[in-house]
Amino acid sequence: TADSNLVYAFSEDPNDRTIRRTCAEVTGLAEQLTIYVFDEAGNFATCVVSIVLQQCNVDPRPILSGRIASEEDKPIKEVRVRLEGVLSHDMYTPDDGSYFFQNVWMTGQSTIILEKNDNPLAGVSTYDLVLMSRHILGFHQLTSPYKLIAADVNCSGSISAFDMVDIRRMVLGRIEEFGCKKSWRFVLKDYVFPSEGPFSTAFPEVYSITDPVGHIMTDFIGVKLGDLNNSVPLGVLGTTASGRGKSGELVLRAEDRMVRAGEQLSLEVSAEDFARIVGYQYTLEFDPAALAYDGMESMLASINEDNFGLSQLAEGKLTTSWHNLESVATDGQATPLYRLNFRALQSGRLSDWLSLNSAAIDAEAYTQDDQFLDVQLRLEQHTGKTVLYQNQPNPFKEQTTIGFELSEAGAVSLTITDVSGKVLKQINGNYAKGYHEVQLNPAELSAQGVLFYSLHTKDEQLTKRMVLLQ
Repeated sequence: TADSNLVYAFSEDPNDRTIRRTCAEVTGLAEQLTIYVFDEAGNFATCVVSIVLQQCNVDPRPILSGRIASEEDKPIKEVRVRLEGVLSHDMYTPDDGSYFFQNVWMTGQSTIILEKNDNPLAGVSTYDLVLMSRHILGFHQLTSPYKLIAADVNCSGSISAFDMVDIRRMVLGRIEEFGCKKSWRFVLKDYVFPSEGPFSTAFPEVYSITDPVGHIMTDFIGVKLGDLNNSVPLGVLGTTASGRGKSGELVLRAEDRMVRAGEQLSLEVSAEDFARIVGYQYTLEFDPAALAYDGMESMLASINEDNFGLSQLAEGKLTTSWHNLESVATDGQATPLYRLNFRALQSGRLSDWLSLNSAAIDAEAYTQDDQFLDVQLRLEQHTGKTVLYQNQPNPFKEQTTIGFELSEAGAVSLTITDVSGKVLKQINGNYAKGYHEVQLNPAELSAQGVLFYSLHTKDEQLTKRMVLLQ
C-alpha cells in the first residue's frame, strides 16, 4: 500500500515486527505466517502468507534445464516448454534448442511439458508416402523408432493406410491438422524403446520429478509428424521441405493453343520416361479470371480425383500428389496421365494462363532409386498440322466464332453448308501461320438447324458441325 501510516507486525503487538530463524529451525518447507496491519487508531486486519526459507549453506531452489533436438541431433527452435507444479512457468526454446528454469519449487511434483504445433505441412511431402508404402508392403522397413512415431500421424499406436490418407490430404491442402491434433511429439532422450517397437508401451512424452534437488538436466528428442526422411527445416517456419538437391527432371507435356471465351476445353497431360517414377507432387497454377476448373478425367488407372487438392481453386491453384510403387509400362512412349477440364472465361492462349510451379507445394518427383527430380510442364503448340476448332458458342442464336490454327501460311477457304450440301457462305483469304478466327451472323446464312463448316487448305480439309437456333 502507499499509505505510510500503516504498521505491519507478526502479532497483535504492533511492535512485534521481526522474526528470526536459525539454521537448525529451517526445513525448506513452506511456513504460514499471520501478518497484522494496524492503522493510526490501533485498528488492525490480518492476512496469512506462505514463505519458504532455504536451508543454510546449500544452493538456492533447484534448476531444471535441458536441450531439445532431432534424431540427428539438430536443435529445435521455438518449442514451447511448460513447467507445471506449485509454481508454473513457460518459455520458447532459442536457436540452440535449450530450456532453463531456475525458480523450481522444492516440494511437490514439477512436470516439463513440450508443445510445437505450428506448420503441420513442414517437412511433409509425397516422398514420405513412398517411404511409408515401402514399409507397409514390406519392401523396406522403417527401423528407427522415431521414424515409426513420425509415420503414426493419427496417434493410433500403429501405422496403416489411414495415416497415408492423412498425409496425402495434408500435402494437398485438404486438412489443416493431422488426426493426432499435433505437429510434433517429444520423447525423453534417455528412454530405451522396447524391442517390440515404440508402440508396444507408452513412451514418455513429459518429464516429472517429485521434491527436486540441485541442477537436473533432461533432454528430449523431437519428432515431426509425417516427416519420415528428416527433411523438416529446423529452426525455420517453412511450409515444405524445400531445397533438396535435384538430379534431373520429369517432363510433362500438354498442348498449347488459342481458346475462346465460353469454350469448354480438355488439357491432356502426359509424361516422358515415366516407368522409373514412383511419385510426384506439384502445383498447377492458372489465372482464375481466364479459366474456370471443371474437373478431371483419369488416363492412368492409378490417378484419380483423390490425387488432386481443390482447396485453393479460388486463387487459381490446383495441387496434385501421386505415388505408386508399381512400375508403369510405357513402351518408350509418353505416358498419358490425366485430363484437366476448364471453361474459358476469356479468349487467349493457354500458355499465358497456366503454369506448373511450387506455389502451394514443392514441385518434385521421385524415382525408384530415390533420386529427386524437378517437374516441368511444357505447353507446346501444334506442329505439322492444321486445327479447326469448335465454334463458340454452339448452339447459337446470334453471332458465333470459328477458330482455326494453320501449320503454315497460305490460302484458306472456310465454307458453311446445310445438311443437303448447299453452300450458304464462303470466306476466302490468305492467312499467316498460327491462330485465326472469323465471326458469323445468322443473317448471313439464311438457314437454321444443323449446319456444317469446312476449312480447306492446299493439303487438307477439316469439317465440324454446328447448330443455329431459331
